[in-house]
Amino acid sequence: MRGGYGISYDTALFGIAEQNIFINPPLVTSVNISNPSLDNPAASLAASAAPLNLRGIPFDSETPYVQQFSLGAQREVLRGLVIDVGYFGSKGTSLLGIVDLNLVPPGLAVAAGVFGPNEAVTAANTSRLNAIRPFKGYVAINAPQTWFNSNYHSLQMAMEKRFVGASLVKVAYTFSHNLTDNQTDRNTAPQNPYNFKADYGPATFDRRHIFTVNYVYELPFYREQKGLTGRLLGGWQLSGITTYASGTPLTVSTTGVDPAGLGFLGSSASGPRPDMIADPNDGAPRTFAQWFNTGAFAEVPVGVIRPGNAGRGVVLGPGFGRWDLSLARVIKISDALKFQLRGEMFNMFNHTNPLGVNTVRTNALYGQVTSTRDPRLVQLGLKLNF
Repeated sequence: MRGGYGISYDTALFGIAEQNIFINPPLVTSVNISNPSLDNPAASLAASAAPLNLRGIPFDSETPYVQQFSLGAQREVLRGLVIDVGYFGSKGTSLLGIVDLNLVPPGLAVAAGVFGPNEAVTAANTSRLNAIRPFKGYVAINAPQTWFNSNYHSLQMAMEKRFVGASLVKVAYTFSHNLTDNQTDRNTAPQNPYNFKADYGPATFDRRHIFTVNYVYELPFYREQKGLTGRLLGGWQLSGITTYASGTPLTVSTTGVDPAGLGFLGSSASGPRPDMIADPNDGAPRTFAQWFNTGAFAEVPVGVIRPGNAGRGVVLGPGFGRWDLSLARVIKISDALKFQLRGEMFNMFNHTNPLGVNTVRTNALYGQVTSTRDPRLVQLGLKLNF
């Protein structure tokens, strides 16, 4: 039996402060003048009265920290056969995430008479929301905040069997779930910062199932490499890794609509999501032309004053399976000098593993697989040990 607990503290990248503050006016300003008159270059410049976008950093923030804990048992049940079972988890608190601090509370635009109850907020008229923004005179104010949390729980099992010589096989399986209310520290801002807990869902790297087998088989022929025949034919070793894993979660978004009148159309780090009206994974085609049930999402109905209710990570993305194989031979010149020849194949069966899926509802490629993982790769190597 063994277990453990640890706590680690984090801090925001200093680069975030530089990237945020140094692009704000008047610290960094670029002026482009086309075909000016040389005697008065600034004559063609016109001042803009449009509200500015800002980047910010918090004056006061919590220190992000992660707690990690585990409890496991390991036992040799037969000679050379070891079984390992354990629980591993973590809890992240006060994690960093980007937030647009200048969004309008949902429904305020209608309550204040800036928009009618059945009037859509679009890119053409979203500027009317500037009159009721929390910080007037500015549009988006994107700033990192330590508001967010995460948790991870997993059951991890492994079995290892050793044989004569260097031969062995190891099987591992992980069943896990990783949840958070903000998936990254630089983008994926909450759709509605006034209720960012509504974004609680699977993390981008959440995989429920991971199954792995790795093995080494030392061919028994002339293992000792004695005599001329042993030196010519001995020293072969076959090894490989086989991995199968379920897919990571995907989030469906949309463009050009702001049913709650939040004001994120434009340069905001936040963005709109549609309504989810059915299970996108139920009856999903799982083809390159349509990976998930695209009809499970719809725009928020006209006259309904709220953000879209589609959660983060509700679509199960493509899983993958891969076989990697290596055949190597050690040529023993002397006890102190050995050559190793290796031939390796990654994705040996050249299985096509889908990767990227378009999840923007208003895009022409919506629901389609847009990229794949690596095809078969072959490499040869020579190593000298002395």
